[in-house]
Amino acid sequence: MKHHLIPSFFSLLLFISCSKSSAPDSTSTPSDSVVTVAGAGRGYLNGNTVEAAFNYPTGVAIDKAGNIYVTDQANHRVRKISVQGQVTTLAGNNYQTFADGQGEDASFNNPQGITIDANGNLFVADKSNHRIRKITPDGIVSTVAGWDAGYADGSLTESRFSGPTGIAVAANGDLIVSEYNNNRIRRISLATNTVNTIAGNGAADFKNGTALSASFNKPDGIAIDKSGNIYVSDDYNHLIRKISADGIVSTIAGQPKSIGTLDGAASSAFLCGPRGLIIDENDNLFFSDFGNNKIRKITTSGVVSTFAGTGKTQASGFGSFLDGPVEKAEFSWPTGLAFDNEGNIIVADQANCKIRKIVVH
Repeated sequence: MKHHLIPSFFSLLLFISCSKSSAPDSTSTPSDSVVTVAGAGRGYLNGNTVEAAFNYPTGVAIDKAGNIYVTDQANHRVRKISVQGQVTTLAGNNYQTFADGQGEDASFNNPQGITIDANGNLFVADKSNHRIRKITPDGIVSTVAGWDAGYADGSLTESRFSGPTGIAVAANGDLIVSEYNNNRIRRISLATNTVNTIAGNGAADFKNGTALSASFNKPDGIAIDKSGNIYVSDDYNHLIRKISADGIVSTIAGQPKSIGTLDGAASSAFLCGPRGLIIDENDNLFFSDFGNNKIRKITTSGVVSTFAGTGKTQASGFGSFLDGPVEKAEFSWPTGLAFDNEGNIIVADQANCKIRKIVVH
């Protein structure tokens, strides 16, 4: 984030003496700010962005045209926010069950993570259906992998998942999936039609080391850098983890099984239930710190800072809602994150039932 420079006392006097005749300083940098993109509160309603209602939105993805797609978890639907400012239902209906099909003929059960490939196909981690689903640009929903709760690698039709949550597309088109219940990270190869485990031994615990011997505890968000390293928000361990391209799991930020909100060196920082995770072109990581009601950043030099949000919490345990400068904005259980085509960050503000934007200058 950029900040205004503080002028020296002499410069301040000079500014005051000339303020009546001087033009505004065109070189000053606007502050980053948070605005609401869509959502009037909890419920289900399509229409313009001011009136539309969501029910615990969880994941966000953005296509090349700038349209935003949202997994509307408690409505069991995938919604679309068009660049023209209209909210519609792309797929799903009021039935909390499973069905493939076109648009509202298809059914989901607590859809969570969502990502998009180069051809505009959406992929959804359908958590309570224990499946990975695909939605084509024209709204046709099909099942990619999984068929019932369990754990099994192998062919797409034989594979089994339990509570898939995070999902990302790798450079080669593979899908990387985090499993909340199985505590594993899985790879779906659409080229070979197979599923395999790339990290996690299944134990709900904390352990670094070689990928298949490492332990996670409710892994959630997934991000992949240009070198093929995979980053995981390890929810119940309150950590950001890294799976290197050569198969080693390490901790990037946080204290294992310890809750807090301390910024600073990543090795001494504290997190609280990290969820959504994205990475910018400079390999800086941004994550939604769900329990702290903040969006935070990890630089490549290993420094954790609060990027947006005060962390204010109500007596009920929910966060608050406020648009404005990033240092004053308020979120309530932020989850999914995505970069828009201008480098701004789109946030699924879950408990506020809104889609927010961090405008980055």
